[in-house]
Amino acid sequence: MKLKQNHTVVAALSGALFIGLAGISNTALGASATGTATATIVTPIGITAGANLQFGNMLSSAVAGTATVAATSSATAVYGSGVSAAGTGGTSNAGTFSITGSTGVAYTLTVPASVTLNSGANSMTATLNGSIANGTNTLSASPTTLYVGGVLSVGANQAAGSYSGTYSVTVTYN
Repeated sequence: MKLKQNHTVVAALSGALFIGLAGISNTALGASATGTATATIVTPIGITAGANLQFGNMLSSAVAGTATVAATSSATAVYGSGVSAAGTGGTSNAGTFSITGSTGVAYTLTVPASVTLNSGANSMTATLNGSIANGTNTLSASPTTLYVGGVLSVGANQAAGSYSGTYSVTVTYN
């Protein structure tokens, strides 16, 4: 009889265990979570040229010299030894570029190191600099104005003429 009682107890416990396991929710046997996917479309970055970099009207002499225009909004040419303003000096100012895009986004700016100005067979070279540093920057406003200035090297007895040259400023998102 004792053996039969043990079987009855075991059967009763097994049934209780089965009923208890059947009541366990699926969350105890596994779990899941929900994720979110996002995307942001930014405004394309752009750059447009405004005012030309102008060193003004100048006279050369038997001594080489320079004409300097700062990379600022109110820049005018400053002439070094060997170079002087011709008459009123003509118009001189920094070049301007307008950079547009999404504010707060990092971009790379490249202003070339120099530009060659030609007049027929004659030439002069200007080193260039920008009001915004070359390399990685963050667009703080759109549009942002970039001023480009430079130092024009004028040769001794530089030939008279109207000199010009082009340079490309580039911007790209990082």
